[in-house]
Amino acid sequence: YAYGCLYPTLSEARIVFPTNMPVETFDCMDTVSDNLGKALQKAIEKYPGYTAHWETRSTNVFLLKVETFNAPGLQIGAGKVRGVIPGRVQHLKISFLIPNLENQFEQPVLDETGLTNRYDFKWSFAKTNRAQLDNMLANIGLGLEPTNKPIQMLVVEKVR
Repeated sequence: YAYGCLYPTLSEARIVFPTNMPVETFDCMDTVSDNLGKALQKAIEKYPGYTAHWETRSTNVFLLKVETFNAPGLQIGAGKVRGVIPGRVQHLKISFLIPNLENQFEQPVLDETGLTNRYDFKWSFAKTNRAQLDNMLANIGLGLEPTNKPIQMLVVEKVR
C-alpha cells in the first residue's frame, strides 16, 4: 500500500525482497497525514529501515493464453452479480485470476488472453499443485507458457 499497490493488484511474486528480510510485522498509526502512502514509506524507512522503488527487471514469468476458444467451462457471465462462491467465479474478468496464479506459482503471470468479457467458470482458490491448476485452466480453455521478459517489479532494499 505504501508504494501504490494493493492486493489483489500486486502479489508478492512481483516484489523483490532482500535475502535477509525479517518476517516480523509492526503497526503504524498516522492520524494527521493527508498522504497515508508517504507516511507509511517514512515509517518503514525509519523502522525497520527499508525503502522500495519500481524497476523494470527481466524475470521468469508465465504468459496466460487462450488455448481453446469456446471452451465449455468458460461461459460469458449471465448475471450482474459479481463475485466468488465456493468453487465458482461469477461475472468476473479473467484478469481476476492473475493474483491467485501468481501466489500459487510464486512467479509473475501476464494476461495475454485478450479476453475482455466477464465470465462464469469453476475455480478453486485453495492452494493446489501444478497439475490441478493446469486442469482448471484447460477447463476454461487457457494455458500457461513460461518465458522470461522484462516487467515492473517493486524492489525492496535496506537503507541502513
